[in-house]
Amino acid sequence: MTIVPFGEFLPDQPAFGSTGCSEAKNVIPAAKSYQPYRSLAEVSSSTLDGYCRGMIWGQDNAGNTYTFVCDNAKIYQLTAASLGDVSKAGGYATGDKERTAFVTHGDMVIAANFANETQAFQIGASSKFADLSASAPKGRYLAVVGTQLVIASTEAADYRVEWSSLTDVTDFTDSVTTQAGFQNLANGGRIRGITGGEYGVILMERSLYRMEYVGGSLIYTFDEIEGGKGCLEPGSVIRSRRGTYYLADDGFRLFDGQQSHPIGEQKVNDWFFDRFDAQSSHRMSATFDVAKGLIYFSYPTGGSGGEPNEVLIYNEVLNRWSYAAFNHEIIGGLATAGYTLEELDNVSASLEGLPTSLDSRTWRGGTPFVGAVRAGKLCSFTGPNLEAEIETREAQIYPGRRAMASECWPLVDGDCSGLEVCVAKRNRQNDAVAYGPYQTQNAVGFCPARDEGRYHRAKLRIPAGEEWTHATGIDYKAKQRGRR
Repeated sequence: MTIVPFGEFLPDQPAFGSTGCSEAKNVIPAAKSYQPYRSLAEVSSSTLDGYCRGMIWGQDNAGNTYTFVCDNAKIYQLTAASLGDVSKAGGYATGDKERTAFVTHGDMVIAANFANETQAFQIGASSKFADLSASAPKGRYLAVVGTQLVIASTEAADYRVEWSSLTDVTDFTDSVTTQAGFQNLANGGRIRGITGGEYGVILMERSLYRMEYVGGSLIYTFDEIEGGKGCLEPGSVIRSRRGTYYLADDGFRLFDGQQSHPIGEQKVNDWFFDRFDAQSSHRMSATFDVAKGLIYFSYPTGGSGGEPNEVLIYNEVLNRWSYAAFNHEIIGGLATAGYTLEELDNVSASLEGLPTSLDSRTWRGGTPFVGAVRAGKLCSFTGPNLEAEIETREAQIYPGRRAMASECWPLVDGDCSGLEVCVAKRNRQNDAVAYGPYQTQNAVGFCPARDEGRYHRAKLRIPAGEEWTHATGIDYKAKQRGRR
């Protein structure tokens, strides 16, 4: 018996000689295996009027949770399973390729879409969003650096950064006394995103800047950390515990506060750019799964009609990738407000009809989770497991010899049936790769095969809805043949 493990997802590498695999679909990368990826289950019963442009959640001082989503004209608040319009009078006019940026500052939720006045909602006090202030600029991107609200790519210039006073996020009047001010960053093109925290990271088309508070008349310093290379798509920018992730011209990168590091080079960059629909790049989105340490990059592929239909998944602890395929509008961080049994009636008339178990964190208020919007409805990833496909690397079962593979034993933990394996074999590396038909696992535990060749690779398929925990590889039973 010869075990060929499911290695790291490395579609940019050749199949033979690589330690990785070229397919890891609808799975999550783990240390020595892949784990299942769950499908979407609806959280809201009502829908947005247009496709989603942004989402955020926040809490008041009492721990009550508020979730907001928006389309091009409205901002909605999730209450139980309903989406209520909490827009200011007259609504909004978000541009066709623009996104609404959200940020929280204390118990205030702030939103900006560039077309309209910057908005604010006081959690626990407001019933509708309203203009933040007369001095606050219109802008595309928001962040909180220290205690100050920062608005980037403003109506004054798409290379301008403006920040509020130290003590009042509504005050943007330029003043050394209050420490409110602005800065034009003329080197690097347009601003494409910003993240906050102890310091700010400003991502431009051809540069990365670090924004650091120093006080006095300077207020902030702006150091160009990296020139000549910047952010390709604003929707790819997301901050995690390790820094700021983004998509650059040469692929996915991580900026750790001092320098940027390639994380997709020779792994998934070429694979991604071959699939990415650059004409609909404005539909890209990203989020961070705090509980699992996963970064999600959502994007449309060619032929999808511009709607996102795939998500690249990056485990930032293991530095490993996978991906999932499903239709959606946007992906992001959410939290539910919590449900009483009476409020669950808004979701389903019976407990059996709920899209996910009562044990799910979806029904517990204040617990963050990664969600998405599909067909105008908020969803969580708590549905049945998606159909998984994982491919081994190409291997020589008997080095220097041909082999007849007769049995393929899928190494999968879980009480699941219907596992299928198909095998591709070839005698020369320049021969075309052609897979045979899928064979279902029998009662003994293997998938029958009759594939003779010098090089073998196998693909495992786990049907949708099956319950399993880890998939680690394929165990071949084979007989040695001659050299030719």
